[in-house]
Parts: sequence; structure tokens; C-alpha cells
Amino acid sequence: MAGIVGLEIKGLDNVFNNINKVIAECVDLSKIGLEKVGDDILRDSQIECPVSNKPTKGTLKRTGKKYTTSFSGFHVCEIKYGGPEAPYALYVHEDLEAQHVPPTKAKFLEDPYNRHLSTFVAKIARELGPAFTK
Repeated sequence: MAGIVGLEIKGLDNVFNNINKVIAECVDLSKIGLEKVGDDILRDSQIECPVSNKPTKGTLKRTGKKYTTSFSGFHVCEIKYGGPEAPYALYVHEDLEAQHVPPTKAKFLEDPYNRHLSTFVAKIARELGPAFTK
């Protein structure tokens, strides 16, 4: 008759608690990384945002804002231009025929976003490092 071998693992509750702490810290740190990426895109878009020579000079640029929100463990970073103060923002952004004084131009938000796209993951991952080095 074969014997029965049993194994008892103690302390798994501590292991799972520690894993959950690391996950929570990663969620928080990823928000910091996302904010930094958003800051970079907003900074570059402000440089490229056209400025009118009309009495409303700089209005469009002043409407540029970054918003970071969180829900259900997900973070979203939005950069917006326009609104009631500058309802023409989309038109200015999309009009490729308009002449602007460099470095300002159409696609002043889309182009910075595309340039930073390849660095998103690396920048966010850099912020996660401390969660794994404790």
C-alpha cells in the first residue's frame, strides 16, 4: 500500500498580501508615469500651438490643459485645447493649408503625441521600478 504524502504551506496569506501591495503601488506609480508623459506632450504642443495676431492673441494656447483621471484602477490622461474660449481649436488643428509662423503649425497636439508614443511604456516602466526594488 502506497503512503500518502501531504504538504502544508504556511504564510501564503502574507505572500498574497505583499503581492497586492506591489500591485497597488504599481497602479499609483503608473499614474505618475502617465502624468509625466502627459506633461511632455502638453509642453511640446504648447510650443507648436499657433498664436493668432488678432486681439485674441494666445487664447488657443491658454486653453491647453492636461487632465488625469482614474477609475476602476485605470488612469486616463487627456490633453485638450478649445472649449467655449476657443471653439475653433479643432479647425486650427486640422487645417493643413493654413500658414503659421514656425515652430507653430497645424497638428500641434497630434504630432507631439505621435513623437512621444514610442516612449510611453519606457517612461511609465521607469516609474514602476521602485515597486520592485524594495
